[in-house]
Amino acid sequence: MTEFYSHNSFDLCMEIREDIYAQLKVVREKLAQEFPEWHNPHDYASGYYDGRKDSLIFEEKFLADMLDKFERS
Repeated sequence: MTEFYSHNSFDLCMEIREDIYAQLKVVREKLAQEFPEWHNPHDYASGYYDGRKDSLIFEEKFLADMLDKFERS
């Protein structure tokens, strides 16, 4: 079921802010996971895993920056 955001601008901003906090929590949980036992920097699958970690780091920074803007505005 699709949720609709509020029509009130302030409430809308607060709902979006909470959604960003929730996504940031998920990203940080994924980043906190240890490397798998099979991780080998010379293996293709390990390179894919490293790339996913790098993209999560980028996403974490983006979400944290967005939340910083919300908090300071």
